[in-house]
Amino acid sequence: MSTNDIMNVESNFFRSLGNGVKAGEYLQAMILSVVQSRDTTVLVRAMDRARNAKNDEQAARTIALVVGQVWPKCKLGKDKNSIPTIKISGIDADPNALKRLKEATDKGLSIRHSTYRKVLKGDTDTPEFDLKKSSVALAKREQRNGITKAAALAAFAAAWDEVLKAAS
Repeated sequence: MSTNDIMNVESNFFRSLGNGVKAGEYLQAMILSVVQSRDTTVLVRAMDRARNAKNDEQAARTIALVVGQVWPKCKLGKDKNSIPTIKISGIDADPNALKRLKEATDKGLSIRHSTYRKVLKGDTDTPEFDLKKSSVALAKREQRNGITKAAALAAFAAAWDEVLKAAS
């Protein structure tokens, strides 16, 4: 990708920050450009501009997350002027992270949503439902609302009966 092309992608990224899906597509293009060129300037500029010019800390954190996933041993920091730094010298891009980035983009996930971060991190397993934990949370909430144990159990029994009746 030429310098002019990547500058256009970077500009489009900032224009589309209100549309997290489009911003994700442009972020992927910037990452792939860095994978090819090994020049992190576009990502450093993007992080700095997101934080300072756009006052968008979430976008800056998302860029840092993606960089950290694609180059797991990279050094993310700030120089003496608080400008972000990204050091990837001697570190190869993680092909699995690039696949996850492509998957997030192909699914049309917004960079603003937690699912985007979960897919990038590979945290797509859903935990097994814990009935006791859920019941404890429900009991605490109902107790704060002044519901007695007897009333909660009666309401649950009635709801259970209603579900069984609807299923038959």
